This record gives sequence, C-alpha cells and structure tokens, in this order.
Amino acid sequence: MVPLFVALLLVDVLLQPDILTKPQIGLTIQTALPLILVTVAQCIVLLTGGIDISVGGTMVVANVLTATWVGSANGATWRLVLVPLIGLILGGLNGTLVVVGNFEPFIATLGTWAIYDGIALQILPSAGGATPAALSSWAQNVTNLIPTSILLLVVTVAIWGYWRSTNLCRHIYSIGSDEARARLSGVNVRRTKFSVYAIAGLLAALAGIYLALITGTGDATIGDGYILSSVEACVLGGISLEGGSGGVGLAVAGAFILTFIDGITSVLVLPPWVSIVLAAGLLIVVIGIRSRLVKFS
Repeated sequence: MVPLFVALLLVDVLLQPDILTKPQIGLTIQTALPLILVTVAQCIVLLTGGIDISVGGTMVVANVLTATWVGSANGATWRLVLVPLIGLILGGLNGTLVVVGNFEPFIATLGTWAIYDGIALQILPSAGGATPAALSSWAQNVTNLIPTSILLLVVTVAIWGYWRSTNLCRHIYSIGSDEARARLSGVNVRRTKFSVYAIAGLLAALAGIYLALITGTGDATIGDGYILSSVEACVLGGISLEGGSGGVGLAVAGAFILTFIDGITSVLVLPPWVSIVLAAGLLIVVIGIRSRLVKFS
C-alpha cells in the first residue's frame, strides 16, 4: 500500500509541480479531509467486524444542518456545537440496533442510511443554504502560517495517536479478532460496539460540517458517494472486512490514494467516471494480490 501511495503522489507531483507548495498542500488536504474523517469512522467499525453504511446519511444531516439551522440567522453559530452531538445520537441509534436489536450491521445501517438521507432531504430539498461567513473563511484558509486543513489533520492524527493507547482501542481489536474470546477475557462487547457506532456517527457529522464550511453551502445528496469511498479507502489501507486487522493510519493513507486519483484524472481533464473506474479497478487488484499472498503464505 505504501508503494502505491508514493507512486500516485509522484505522478501527481509530476503533473502538478506546484502541488508541494504550502497553499497547494493545504488545498489537497482540504479536499481529502471530509473523506479522511468518514474513512476513520468506517475504519473503527470495520475493525470490530461490522460495517456502517449510514455514514453518508449522518454526514449529510450534519451538512444541511450546518447550512440551514446554523447559518440561517446571525448569532446562531453556537448551534454548531450541537451538530456533532446529533451525529453522536444518530450513530448511537445504529449501535442500539446492532447491540440491543441484534440486527446485522449491514442491514441496520442500510436502513438508517435511507432514513437519515430522507431527513436531510426534508431539511434541504435542493442544494443551497449558507454557512457562517467567519467559520467558512477560517476553514477555507490555506494561506495562513499553518493552513487550517493542515492544522485539522495534525489534530486528527494526534487524537488517533492517543486513541491507540486506550482500552477502547484494544477492545475493538480483540472483538474483531475473536468476539467470543474477547467476551471471555472480560471485554464488554456490547458497550464497546455501541461506542464504536456512536463515535462513527460523530466523525461522520464532523465530516459533513467541514464539507459545508469549505463549500459554503449544504447538499443532501453528497453523502452517498462517501459510503463506498470510505470502504475503498479502508480496504486499500489494509483493513480486513472480517475485523481485527489494519489500522487507522493506513486507512487515512487509503483516503489520500483516492484523492490523488481524483487529482490526476482532473488535471488530465478526464471524465469523472474514469476516476471511479480506476479506483474500483485498483481495489480489485489490491484485493487479488492480498488473496494470493494469503493463499501462498
């Protein structure tokens, strides 16, 4: 995966030499950050052996709330702190269905994805709205001493570094590796799974907020594309769909790989579908290579 990351980065640099300047690095990270946040959300769920199809729905609920409820009136910026909490609640609903209702994660989150998408469309039927100008200006700024997107990525990495040392992280890996053994060793499986889905909802909401701030508007239809992309990024980063294997750092690198592909196809003025096909083809190749390696190991 690392050679692939480096190769695509080199191609991108050759096509766009100025991509290594501070403003362009800021712009690249700004473009990738919503996907990175959704990918991290997907990653921690996959590590338990589950999956969260609803990350796109949670993302757009937060996105349209930021562009309407938060940005609808002067002095309403304080509402922004409530939007991540709404994402936490939506993620908690997924966790309740999986843990208490004993639903299969795919079925549970497929259903809530449709519900959340419907709520977002009810709030904002067509793209529009407006975000608080000061916050958008801050989020979009790539000319500061430290561009905002770089700062936010550093904060994300720092939080991830701390999270790796927590009991929650260790419990997530143990559940994904062998849930029955984890339960016998004293891990509270139900609480851990619920926490994972709740945190995934929080991260997806943060992705929706950030996307609204950098675009200045809301759109209830943008989340669907992030669902498959988040899974692709995780798999490209070495996350096992069976759980217990992989890491958040490599999943983030997978998100950058997809961003580089988009950048390369864009600078070559290729149709949007080319990027989708290349990413899917690359995913198949990577899975095929890993399957062969496992077979002969």
